[in-house]
Amino acid sequence: MNMPPFSRLLRLVVRGGDEKSASDDMKKISDVLSGYRSEKIQILGPAPCMLNKINNKFRFQLLLKSRNISDLQEIIRKESVNFKIKRSNHLEIDVDPTDLF
Repeated sequence: MNMPPFSRLLRLVVRGGDEKSASDDMKKISDVLSGYRSEKIQILGPAPCMLNKINNKFRFQLLLKSRNISDLQEIIRKESVNFKIKRSNHLEIDVDPTDLF
């Protein structure tokens, strides 16, 4: 299935108090990154996190998967300035997450 340790993951999570707002922000990030989908880079999501709500915050995630971590880092380095999320929401970026909850 080409999962770690045979590939590398980068997880983006948007969390916020309003479900629609968090979902919309994750959709915007997904739209920015959609142009990078290729044979080398797989984009999974966006989707609600497995634990969708923690501490009254709704959470949505997007996974990027590649054999080479430098490809993923380069994408985030280039495009993170284009991630326009609302002030009430937070963006988390996790390289090689240990869990997806």
